[in-house]
Amino acid sequence: MRARAITRTVLAGALALASLGGMTPATAATRRVLVVDNFFQPAARRVPRGTTVRWVNQGQNRHTTTSVKGLWDATLDPDEAFARRFRRVGRFRYYCEIHDGMVGRIRVVA
Repeated sequence: MRARAITRTVLAGALALASLGGMTPATAATRRVLVVDNFFQPAARRVPRGTTVRWVNQGQNRHTTTSVKGLWDATLDPDEAFARRFRRVGRFRYYCEIHDGMVGRIRVVA
């Protein structure tokens, strides 16, 4: 019986920490976008507010993930990654400055 009480206390504490700053356990997640030579995979991703999106360059060439509105700009060599947390609801388009036609978008929902 004591183990259950401890488990409930630990779980309650974890939920309280996750709720700080408007986060909930469901939104405190990370989603991955693969950067492959000449495309982002997936090219469009829908995520809850508070999610961190992590771009991982699995291609053989250098790429960028560059916000159309200038919100971020990261250059990734092969096997490098870049992460950004999306706190606002909206649509965020991005592209690779090096390779024409490499485009993607993140849609952040409440």
